[in-house]
Amino acid sequence: VHWFKRLCLPKQWRFATLDTIRTDFLMLPAKLTKRGSQNIVKLPDDYHYQKEFLQAFRNIHRLRLPKTFRICK
Repeated sequence: VHWFKRLCLPKQWRFATLDTIRTDFLMLPAKLTKRGSQNIVKLPDDYHYQKEFLQAFRNIHRLRLPKTFRICK
């Protein structure tokens, strides 16, 4: 969660608590639809943090794992 805050969320959210991130970004009434081979998330029109959510989504999309990345078991 801390790396998500540092790498993906806007700067003003870096010191937000886990509960705040959970309620404002992860538990929202969005609708997931599928168009062809694409998954589409439809956010509510009155969602207060839509700009921040979309910025975090773009930042997640830009993340790249290092070539030497290993998953520990």
